[in-house]
Amino acid sequence: MNRKNAKKLADGIIALSRAQDAGLLPNHVVIIDLRDKGIQKIFTPKRLDLLNFVLKRKGLTVTELAQKLGRPKEAVSADLKLLLKYKLIEMPREGRIKRPTPTFKMIQLVPNLAMPA
Repeated sequence: MNRKNAKKLADGIIALSRAQDAGLLPNHVVIIDLRDKGIQKIFTPKRLDLLNFVLKRKGLTVTELAQKLGRPKEAVSADLKLLLKYKLIEMPREGRIKRPTPTFKMIQLVPNLAMPA
């Protein structure tokens, strides 16, 4: 994804977040359209697993998430930073400990149903 498309995608996600904040959209549902190639690059299967884990198992630290998912802490931390950038999570601190929390109650995926060539 080039820089222009990444900026456009980020602006769109931020606009949706602001619309939710303004009460124009439900604030408890995140819709991820996996038909979009740009979205597919951001929401990889591992990131979607991480996002789902954060949603269902609130209160885990970054280290605990990495252990539960069987992934390196550095990789989980990098993925969390990206999810934070798109306002899908918050990262409150308790001293040096970060506990990612979702900014929504449910994820709605729009699957990519395109048939392979």
